[in-house]
Amino acid sequence: MAELRIYDSIGLGGITAARFADQLEAMTAPTLDIRINSEGGSVFDGIAIHNAIKRHPANTTVYIDGLAGSAASFIAMAGDEIVINRYAKMMIHDASGIVVGRASDMGAMANVLDTLSQTIAQVYADRAGGTPDHWRQAMLTETWYSADAAVTAGLADRVESATTVHNNAVPTQLSRAVAVAAARRARNHRLTAELKG
Repeated sequence: MAELRIYDSIGLGGITAARFADQLEAMTAPTLDIRINSEGGSVFDGIAIHNAIKRHPANTTVYIDGLAGSAASFIAMAGDEIVINRYAKMMIHDASGIVVGRASDMGAMANVLDTLSQTIAQVYADRAGGTPDHWRQAMLTETWYSADAAVTAGLADRVESATTVHNNAVPTQLSRAVAVAAARRARNHRLTAELKG
């Protein structure tokens, strides 16, 4: 068994798809644990990471250790099994972004964000069940899930006890320790130049 950690934001300045794919490609163990504590980030990096996990031949278990928010939540959907710690949270929301330009540029960005949000909703529907429209409604209201609520919604398969210890995994530190938390995103709702999901 091997282990990868996504303990940072997704995309530039955090865990890029290219960096993750390089780490993942080096994993040859038949079973792989991927541990997540991330507020999310770039939609496109998130989709690429999701697809890289899906393509990997290992049997993959995703563990949500703290937060799987935004793009990190749909990365989690790539696991053969999704396990959320009893104290962890998941958060889903519509894609967001920033654009500078004319009214036509604003309209074009709105169309792009709507398309991206529909794609993300499809990811949830494919893994958790339900329809993309159902998930889009939850995304529009920015929905936060406790561990039990995530299992009930189909976003996770089971709740992991906080006291569970895994002694047989060989950890690989993918990135620096996460320095963000759910409260920061809820407080700041910061805008970035990169599309967010």
